[in-house]
Amino acid sequence: MLSAWGIRSYVANSFERYRLGWVADSTSYTISNSTQTLTNKTLGDFVTSKNAYRFVNSTTPQEYFFIENHQKTSYWENNAPFWGSQDGTVENGVYVIRKVGTPNQSNPSSWLQLVPADGRYNWSVNQSSTLPGQSSQLPVFRAGVSNRNEGYHDNEWIPFNYGGLTSPAPIHLTENSSGQPQVDLRFQGDGKDAFSVDYNQVFTPWSNPNNQRAANNTTSFGFEITSVSSGVYTMNLYVNTSADAAPSKPQNFAVTVQEGKPKISWSANTEPDIYNYIIYRNINNAGWSNITTTTNTYYLDSSIDPTSHTNIQYKIKAADTQSKQSVYSESATLTVNVVNGVTYNQNQTLSGIYYFTANATVNSGITLTIQSGTGLYFASGTNLTVNGTLNASGTSTNGIIFTKSGANNWGGIQFNSGSNGNIQYCTIQNATHGIYCSNSSPQIKYCTIQYNQYTGIYCDNYSSPSLVNNTIQNNYGGVVCNSYSSPNLLNNGYQGYNVIRNNGSWGISASYNSNPVVGSNYYSGGSNSIYSNGGAISATSGCYVEARKNWWNRTSPPYFLTSDFSASSSTILYDPALSSDPNPGRSMQSNPEENNSQVAISFSVQGGDNDLTSALDKQKVKKYDEAISLFLDVFKNNKDILLGKYALIKIEECFTQAGKKDYLAYSKTVIKPLLKEGTEIFVVALELEAHQMVNAGLYKDAVYVLQTILRKYTLNSAIEKNTLFRLGAFSTQFLDDKVSADKYFDELKKKYPQDELVNQIEIVKGWGIVANGSVQNGEIISLYEEAETEKATKEDVISNYPNPFNPTTKISFSLKDGGKISLKVYDVLGKEVANLADGVFEAGRHEAAFDGSNLASGIYFYRLVTPSATITKKMMLMK
Repeated sequence: MLSAWGIRSYVANSFERYRLGWVADSTSYTISNSTQTLTNKTLGDFVTSKNAYRFVNSTTPQEYFFIENHQKTSYWENNAPFWGSQDGTVENGVYVIRKVGTPNQSNPSSWLQLVPADGRYNWSVNQSSTLPGQSSQLPVFRAGVSNRNEGYHDNEWIPFNYGGLTSPAPIHLTENSSGQPQVDLRFQGDGKDAFSVDYNQVFTPWSNPNNQRAANNTTSFGFEITSVSSGVYTMNLYVNTSADAAPSKPQNFAVTVQEGKPKISWSANTEPDIYNYIIYRNINNAGWSNITTTTNTYYLDSSIDPTSHTNIQYKIKAADTQSKQSVYSESATLTVNVVNGVTYNQNQTLSGIYYFTANATVNSGITLTIQSGTGLYFASGTNLTVNGTLNASGTSTNGIIFTKSGANNWGGIQFNSGSNGNIQYCTIQNATHGIYCSNSSPQIKYCTIQYNQYTGIYCDNYSSPSLVNNTIQNNYGGVVCNSYSSPNLLNNGYQGYNVIRNNGSWGISASYNSNPVVGSNYYSGGSNSIYSNGGAISATSGCYVEARKNWWNRTSPPYFLTSDFSASSSTILYDPALSSDPNPGRSMQSNPEENNSQVAISFSVQGGDNDLTSALDKQKVKKYDEAISLFLDVFKNNKDILLGKYALIKIEECFTQAGKKDYLAYSKTVIKPLLKEGTEIFVVALELEAHQMVNAGLYKDAVYVLQTILRKYTLNSAIEKNTLFRLGAFSTQFLDDKVSADKYFDELKKKYPQDELVNQIEIVKGWGIVANGSVQNGEIISLYEEAETEKATKEDVISNYPNPFNPTTKISFSLKDGGKISLKVYDVLGKEVANLADGVFEAGRHEAAFDGSNLASGIYFYRLVTPSATITKKMMLMK
């Protein structure tokens, strides 16, 4: 009888029958230096024919391989534990048994061993558990990749290292698909132990399992099952001629996703005469078809539109130079995730292929993570809207793709106010705008942004994304900057290595006080390659564009043409230029031009250029307080020219980057006293305050400031256009006031029908509300909303002194009539920080003390609520 790890078979095996003389010598083959190929040999049922094949590898240490055919013809094969099934029955097929040396009960390596057809694998143990009804801890095995030479069969004692448990051990427990322990007594056998037609029909030195000997080397013998009929197998037997067999079954076949497309991969067959691999595909269970062949061990199925299918299966065959083919590999399935509109309310990670049939939104405070290789396909007009955080980080070899499904463009990725993003190694294409930023500054690196209807990257309303090593091409516009948006095309002050080319309009366009950083005069400057666009850089309405030391695709000194640039009430610095392309791996054929000695329009800096340079250096290394001080010096000396406006914008930018909350107080006490009301620089100061109010959630205050500008300070068309558009956008995004939004947008369309901002109206209206005001007890705490109430009544009056204060101030209020009143203090986020009065007061003058000793410096609001009025005012704590 044959013992296998304590489980006894009641069917005499071929080794025992051989010893009893029941297996004829004619079926025994000695593996020597001679060669034999025996074709069309038949092997009947082991029990009824009493026959098996025996391969003798050597007489010392008595190493044999026995080949048996079991067809379940005996009682014991159907009812007693045996190899082939955990339920105690034998699977039909051919079994291989190895015998080494003289069997010894205490030495498992000397036992007769089944060589299961499912092969050898790498195994790991990461946890332990117990069998039902037992208390001893056992290892829980996890199967890894197949390894025909150094792996272990599932019925062997497998070595491991975990938690002090005894190694090696047989498999009693494995991990299920969820990583939980499950009973798995496969050492008793399972349904994949037998060789058979179309499963695993080749046994050679190169197959898995292979004819590995006790010393872990192989020998050149084997067999190949060619057919089966009525339980009788026809085989070819090979002695030192195994290379004549068909290729073995391909191993480690898997399907993954690379850059949004199905990618299949497998381990290389090691037969000496392998020629190629034949790839088969089955879409939505419609049937298998041969799609291609390859000599590689991978295939990227780039021809398929994944969104047209929900279930895609693959399998392969190996073929040799004799046109022999292996059996099919195991099949692998890729499932396309169809998302019918989604709002992510909790952190989520995406991996695979996704088809969005409706809009997807990432809520504030939520992070959406997209893993490398993932493909995101969007139906016509749908958007990915980010109010929280988007982390989409591919790799240089396995990027992420955002693209359309079908013929029509999708909307694109939209970063709203307060959102964050880190986008690396992504392809973003076939959208209205590839990436649209509104008061948001994501980091965008190593991306390809192409074939978008309007722009590759649209930056609006104080958006300053970091752009490094991107290729922005074949869009209508490359990078568009509007309303104080200043994208940074450098890498922390060093070369940015962006390529912006083949865009129909400008490579970079800036409008309304936007200051994109495209280059510098340090080292190799920007090292961006900007060429073959409708124009290189355009700047209008108070923009300052630093763009020195870039490649403009001009091969003769000074390596630029002034006609490639357009500046209106703005400055573009593009001289000096680079004489060669810093990004040749992504470049196209250059176009030699004639010598052009004109230079960029610039300006003189009062107080010295070193101050501005030093300020920018401090900002680059995040020494914001020092940078603010230096920018302030530049502002004071140049406030009547464009440079002063640039310095003021950089001051507010430093406050934002540093996370400082007291810019409004700084503007009131430091900036505004230097300005004359009604000038353009005064309007800039108001607009920067409105931006800080938005950042603090004081949306109604921001709208009030913009209304004030529209009513009193529309000094030119640029201010009027921007203010109308911004009021419409804020009414849509922050106040959900569609009536007011339409009023402002209609006025903009009426007065400036051809302006680029008009094209953005429908995009902004499509966003809907994206944020709410700062709320305290259901009320929006607004700086300006009650100012007009005070003007209208003049009956109840309130003020504080001193203001600014440190750390105490007195708040005085006069009541025309007596009654119940409340006086409370709030921070800039609308949180109540003090309740100074709450009760019935007589008519007349009253006073309350406020102590800010335990509070941080910044702006605070005090609100008086009386029977006849509600008045809100601000005060500043400066420690």
